Amino acid sequence: MPAAAAVRPALLLLATAIAVAVATVVAVATLTTTAAGAAAKPVVRLTVTYDAGPQAAARTATVRCGRKATATGFLRTTATRACRVARAQAKFLGTKPARDRACTLIYGGPQTGRVRGTIGSRKVDRAFSRADGCQIADWTTVEGLLPRTPGAAAP
Repeated sequence: MPAAAAVRPALLLLATAIAVAVATVVAVATLTTTAAGAAAKPVVRLTVTYDAGPQAAARTATVRCGRKATATGFLRTTATRACRVARAQAKFLGTKPARDRACTLIYGGPQTGRVRGTIGSRKVDRAFSRADGCQIADWTTVEGLLPRTPGAAAP
C-alpha cells in the first residue's frame, strides 16, 4: 500500500502538467488563428460617388477599413457594412462586366454610382447604373456601398 500511495501524487502531478500543456497549446493555436484571420482582412480605401439623377447633386463618400471601419458622407453611419461588402465583393469590384452578357431590358432608374480605390493590393474602379437588368443586379451586389434605391426590394 505505501508504494501505491506514493504513485497517486505523482500521477496527479503528471495529469496536471499534461492539462497545462494542452491548455497552452490550445491558447497559442487560438491566438495564431485569430491573428491570421485579422491579417487576412485586406485594408480598404475607397471613394464612392452616387448620383440620384438629373434633379439631384452627386454625393461622395469615403470608406476606410483596417482595424477600424470609418466612412464619410452618405456612408458615415454604415461604415462596418460598407467594409464587409467591399471585402466580400473585392474581386467583383476589381473587374469590368463582360461586354457580351445578355441583359433584360428593364429600366431601374436614373441613378449612377462609381467605386474607386483599393482593396488590399487590388485596384478598384467600377461604374454602376440601373439602365438594364444586368446593371440593376450589379448595383444590388454592392448595396451597402451604393444606397438602396427607391422601389428596390429589400435583400
